[in-house]
Amino acid sequence: MKITRRSPWSNKLHTIDVDITEEQLTKLNSGKHIKDVAPDLHVSMQEFVANGFVPSDWVDMFKDDLSKG
Repeated sequence: MKITRRSPWSNKLHTIDVDITEEQLTKLNSGKHIKDVAPDLHVSMQEFVANGFVPSDWVDMFKDDLSKG
């Protein structure tokens, strides 16, 4: 299912095809936790569906820490 979310970090809209059903999305929207609703979904996709963050947001947020290596 194609999911569109606005990144709270970059403020950009992202649309990603996520392996989640309408029923799971309904449960999430009713207050269920993403890890309970879609436990098999990769953590980066859980984060996107629940909060709008994409993997590149995390790299950007922590680029200074990552460069210290």
